[in-house]
Amino acid sequence: MTTTREERPNQPNQPTDDEPGSEAATDDYGFAVGVIAAGVGVIAVAMPLLTGAVLSVWLGLLLVVLGVVRVEGLKRRETTPLGDVAAELLRAAGYVLVGILLVFFPLDASRLSVVLAVPLLLDGVGRLTGVLHREADRIASTVLGVALVAIAALLVVSWPSNASWALGTLFGLGLMVVGVAAMLGSRGVVGSGSTAR
Repeated sequence: MTTTREERPNQPNQPTDDEPGSEAATDDYGFAVGVIAAGVGVIAVAMPLLTGAVLSVWLGLLLVVLGVVRVEGLKRRETTPLGDVAAELLRAAGYVLVGILLVFFPLDASRLSVVLAVPLLLDGVGRLTGVLHREADRIASTVLGVALVAIAALLVVSWPSNASWALGTLFGLGLMVVGVAAMLGSRGVVGSGSTAR
């Protein structure tokens, strides 16, 4: 006789789908992190004509929020290898530190492009180094890592220009890539490693 989930009594040490430590709650949280990251990217692309200090402070605030959300998402995972935790904390710290720098020390467009490249480069390199240690989702992690490193390189060389619209567009695209990867990873489309969260 087989029983469905509804018919089985809850085991005291087994979380249900509604409890914060459950896989379903973690997947939903990973999806939410992806939506926030993609939303921040869309905002950065949609509002690239903000100039000078306003752009710097705005992007700084967005980076701080994104970094905090990533750390919060990390706390919700049940089983994560120590190396993945360290890599995610490094990426989140990169977003938060660059965000704080931009909020308190607004930069002009020429310096802003290099500073914005730092968290994307950290994220991309972290994902590429994680490929060596993971069996699942190697292709997706490689594509995501290469895309983030490429966008960071475009920001550093100021291509197509270092105008505010170009910075906002490139940085926004990078955040959208991170967000879409987190959403796909939380739904199992991309492997369940640390790539997406």
